[in-house]
Amino acid sequence: MTRCVMMTVLLGGATACGPGEPSENPGLADPATAGPATPGPTYIPGGAGGTAGGTPTQPQGGAIPPCGPPDGAIPPTPGSGADTEPPVMTCAGFDRTSYAAGETGFVEFRATDDVSGIGEFQGSCWSATTLSEASDIILCGHVEPLGGDLYRLEFEVGEFVENGTFYLNYIYLGDEAGNAALYYAEPGEPFYEDTDVAVQTTTIGQAITDVDAPVVYGFEFDQSSYARGDVGYVEYVATDGLSGVSDWEGSCWSAESASGNSEIIMCGHTESLGGDRYRLAFDVGEFIETGEFFLGYAVVSDMAGNYVTVRADYTESVYPGTSIPVARTVIF
Repeated sequence: MTRCVMMTVLLGGATACGPGEPSENPGLADPATAGPATPGPTYIPGGAGGTAGGTPTQPQGGAIPPCGPPDGAIPPTPGSGADTEPPVMTCAGFDRTSYAAGETGFVEFRATDDVSGIGEFQGSCWSATTLSEASDIILCGHVEPLGGDLYRLEFEVGEFVENGTFYLNYIYLGDEAGNAALYYAEPGEPFYEDTDVAVQTTTIGQAITDVDAPVVYGFEFDQSSYARGDVGYVEYVATDGLSGVSDWEGSCWSAESASGNSEIIMCGHTESLGGDRYRLAFDVGEFIETGEFFLGYAVVSDMAGNYVTVRADYTESVYPGTSIPVARTVIF
């Protein structure tokens, strides 16, 4: 499974290289003739419902508090002084025995922290995965206190996840001081490693399973050169047969200088240009090195979170494992 780490974000938007508007670097490959990039591993975030992929498990949706009902107690008052110890969790599980694709659910957990208290925001995402590890449900964000030492964290069930049993396999529980406790288990294990905390499960049904990455046929910069301070675009041709090419790239791409001393970072919203053509914007920095730049790293995702990665260095003419030429431009 893949965890996503956000880097510096440079965004933009506008039109270029659409029908009847060729870029200065025309010639992105046609999907019918070009060789595809090699898919990477699978990562599945949220979405909304449907049916396909054989006979899905029909969720029963039973509401069984995994850690017992709220006890009505007032949440513990944080202590004082330095906090160097992580929280301690005694239970975690889903608030229902099953869900349908597209539904919202909660993971409830019991935990205590001796000084600063349980973190109100969990920025390091938790995950539930299937036995095959082909699909994930990702959870992070604001924590809701339910009374006493009981809390919950919300998640959405994606439209394109795998149907079947999901294990709450990864928890990174932080406190307000930044200390964190990690609870991890391989799918199918009864307890988190080195603990007596049980791993709990739920069942997902009515999902359209998409575990295949997009196919990418080419990249190019929309201009052969840019001045410092310009906004530019990397345009690309890609197809995805089920969930569709994503309109957001959270894993940042990079264009690197020939010297290796400068780079342009791009990620965020992608724009469809019609058909199988898309583009991602970037800003050219005011103080960046001038000279030749090449697209050294790019990730193209689908709406189910599957992705394909290409990577090259300056000396390579095509991305390794593909027939796709390395995209190049000049900064002046």
